[in-house]
Amino acid sequence: MLSVFRIVLCLAVIGFGSSLATPALADWMSYAMDDRGAVGHGRAPTRRAAENFALSYCGNANCRIADTTQVRCMAFAESRYNGYFAGIGRAHSDGQAKSYALDWCSRGAPVATCQIRHAYCK
Repeated sequence: MLSVFRIVLCLAVIGFGSSLATPALADWMSYAMDDRGAVGHGRAPTRRAAENFALSYCGNANCRIADTTQVRCMAFAESRYNGYFAGIGRAHSDGQAKSYALDWCSRGAPVATCQIRHAYCK
């Protein structure tokens, strides 16, 4: 078992407003994870379906939904150095989502140990 577990989610994005939560977007993305590093990502037309895909790809009964969004891009960063640290970012661009994920991961992880594990833009 890992001695340290900390997940920091990027749920508030700089400039968050109506432009990020566009009702016209028809599909959802979700990340599920457990406290040992298992992660699943899902994309589907409905929130529930995206969450179910993420949970199934995460692969075990300890997985929980970490974030669900309709924003265009999501990214997941993690560090396994002296514990387990993770961050999720979401934004309109791949680069910005990755930047947010790395930022949130690095708030708890040892310096320069976070790496992007997964990123997806619809």
